[in-house]
Amino acid sequence: GRTRLTLSEAGSLLATFGIGSFAVADSLERAEAAARTLHPPILLEPDALERSGLDRIVRSRRALAKAWTQLHDEAAASLPQCWNGQTLLREIPRDDAASGFAVGIATDTRFGPVVVIGRSERRDGLVQQRSVMLPPLNARLAADLVARAVRPSNVSELSPATLEALVDTLTRLSALACALPWVLTLVVDPIVFAGARAYVGGVTADVDPQRKLMRGYPHMAI
Repeated sequence: GRTRLTLSEAGSLLATFGIGSFAVADSLERAEAAARTLHPPILLEPDALERSGLDRIVRSRRALAKAWTQLHDEAAASLPQCWNGQTLLREIPRDDAASGFAVGIATDTRFGPVVVIGRSERRDGLVQQRSVMLPPLNARLAADLVARAVRPSNVSELSPATLEALVDTLTRLSALACALPWVLTLVVDPIVFAGARAYVGGVTADVDPQRKLMRGYPHMAI
C-alpha cells in the first residue's frame, strides 16, 4: 500500500498538533467556505503526494474563483501524482523576506524518532547546521536544540516572539513523534515565522502503519 501521505493528509497531521493552518476542498463552493476560516494571503495547490509546482496565491477572497479555475485547468492537464481532484489551501506569510527553517521528524534505526531542525532548501535562513534531539522535548530542551542549529551571531536576529514560536513548534513535533510511532519521516520545509505565527511552506510525510509504540524511551538509559 501507499506509505507517502498526500499534502492534505500531512497537513492535517500537523494541524492536529497545532502546527500551521490548512484546509482541503473538492469544489469551489467548499474552497470559498474554507477560505473564510483562513487569513490571506492563501496559497492553493493540488492535493498530491508532493508539491507539483502548480499553485496560485490568493490575496483577497474575491480572487479565489479565478485562481481556482486556472489551477484546476493546469492540474487536469498535467495530472500531479495521486491527485484526487482536491485542492489544498494554506496560509502564507505576507513578508517574502522572512527567514525559513526546515524542521521535522526522522527515525533512527536504534533509538527511534528524533526531532530535527536544519537549513531550509527552499528559503534562506539562519541555520548553521542540522541538529537532532531525542524526544520528549520540553521548552528548555527545544531551545537547546535551536541553539545548536542556529549560528550564535544570528540568534539575536530572532525576535523573542519568533524564537518562542520556533521552540513551541519543536515541542509540538516532539509530541507528535511520541504519540504517532507510525510516522517515520516528517519534513516541514520551509516553516516560516512572522512574529509568533508559524506558516508551513511545504510538508512531506512517510509512514509505516505496522510500526508500534515503543515502551518507554530507550535513550533515557544513556
